[in-house]
Amino acid sequence: MKTRSFFRMCMNRVGGGADMIRLPVLVLAAALFLAVAPARADYEAGRAALDAGDPAAALAEWLAAADGGDRRAMLALGRLYRRGVGAPQDYVEAHMWFNLAAGRGDAAAADERDALAAKMTPAQVAAAQERARSRSSGAAAARETPAPPKKAAAPPAAAKEAPPPQAVREVQELLTALGYAPGPADGVWGGRTSEAHRTFLGDLGLPPADTLTPETLQALRDTAALQGAAAPPPEPETAAAPPPEAPRRASSSLPPDVAARAASAGDVDGLEA
Repeated sequence: MKTRSFFRMCMNRVGGGADMIRLPVLVLAAALFLAVAPARADYEAGRAALDAGDPAAALAEWLAAADGGDRRAMLALGRLYRRGVGAPQDYVEAHMWFNLAAGRGDAAAADERDALAAKMTPAQVAAAQERARSRSSGAAAARETPAPPKKAAAPPAAAKEAPPPQAVREVQELLTALGYAPGPADGVWGGRTSEAHRTFLGDLGLPPADTLTPETLQALRDTAALQGAAAPPPEPETAAAPPPEAPRRASSSLPPDVAARAASAGDVDGLEA
């Protein structure tokens, strides 16, 4: 009914051409009225329920209004819990609602909170204050829009282990012998070696692979053996030449005076001997 009366008043104000200038202002006022109307309606509905003798319904209405930030509903809730009307008597809960309403500038709530604190133990007051802090922080967190969760970065792919140079060199020699041109047999798994390896696998009807496996190495060996195109054996290492032997002196089994006697006798054959 109040909303209808408000709009009727707005339409009555909009009359001639001069009053048309006020229309945007009136529309804005209507929007503000509708924004606060639910909280007022909850509070008023709670008062009506309490007057009708239904404190439980009043409690439910005022809880909804308090969640919307209505300090009047917070004050009313504190009174219900303090007296135990519509809910079990709970000084800690009553103190919390008085404290929340006082934090929104309600002087009556502050007075009732301090009066109630005099009847409570320090532990009860501390518990009520902690409830008020938790409720305030929870309401503030609910008003904030949570940021979308960040996607976890995918773990880096594990690097493929390079085959040993000796095996790569053997594969390069076998591929060369089979006519696949993998490049020089340098033991490095480069682009030409990989492409020749993939071509060989494709010719044999095997699944392609970007790196060497023991199975593909054995397939290369078997194919080369069947086609009689074995890889050339590795060049033997050149051994160091042994040092030249020193010339041996001829040994003689003759006594040392034989040459002297042959010379003095003029025996040429004996001297040569």
